[in-house]
Amino acid sequence: MTDPRPTNTPAALSRRALSRGAAWSVPALAVASVAPALALSLTGCATMLWTKTTLSGAQGTSGVRTGTITLASGDKVTVTVSQNRTGGSRSYDQALTYDGTNGDFSATSAGAQRAGTAGAGANKDAKYVVDPSTTSSVLTLNQQTSSSGSRASETLTFSFKDSTGALVTPETMSFNIYDITMQDKSIISSTKANQRYTDQVSFANATMTTTNHGGVPATYTQTATSLTGTSQSTATGNYVDVVLTPTGSGNVTLTYANANTYGPLTSSFNQQYIGIGDLEVCF
Repeated sequence: MTDPRPTNTPAALSRRALSRGAAWSVPALAVASVAPALALSLTGCATMLWTKTTLSGAQGTSGVRTGTITLASGDKVTVTVSQNRTGGSRSYDQALTYDGTNGDFSATSAGAQRAGTAGAGANKDAKYVVDPSTTSSVLTLNQQTSSSGSRASETLTFSFKDSTGALVTPETMSFNIYDITMQDKSIISSTKANQRYTDQVSFANATMTTTNHGGVPATYTQTATSLTGTSQSTATGNYVDVVLTPTGSGNVTLTYANANTYGPLTSSFNQQYIGIGDLEVCF
């Protein structure tokens, strides 16, 4: 039925005003619906096993490992570890494929870890020893100087999200690092120019403390943010228990590099490796 009232009556004006008000209110509601989620208040600790993570990206250069941990409260946290190669190249016997359990950025159970090194038989260096009583899983970083002479270096970025998708920062992160060593001049020749590699692990956006050393040798040069190898590898293995305390709300990074100060470097002998044990995260 047609409304007989003129369009300029108070009732009609009120309807138009109401329509304009409704039109203006829609964008405001839309903006509110996409506002960033507020992070949950998390408490407690949980441990992530590397063997329980999924691998995506290009392993050895830009791989990504993703896992989920469940705190005692029942809250779930998604852990993402992203790899970025910044120098040298990944290392492994090229007769085998990079399939998640072989090569740089590979994840295995403790005792099954493998590393490619100069002269190592069966693609497993017997000196790369991880005691299963000290960790359940191992993330292996295995790299070498590139053919151009570039020293090996890669950075891992750790990020955490709660069940709402909001970024969260843990109070502490802890894990063992295995086999921080150096291959010095005496292995190949008597000249310092033939020293091959020095393992160095450094951290950004976090301070580091160590709580325990195990195996032989257990000697390092240590600062508030780094560990540098000072001894050769041995068949008994070694590890250091690292505790990281984030210093800000940004992501914590770990950089594994060849801190060798001598040269020349050649890709055939500058093959280095370390292992990272189970990751415990506390909020």
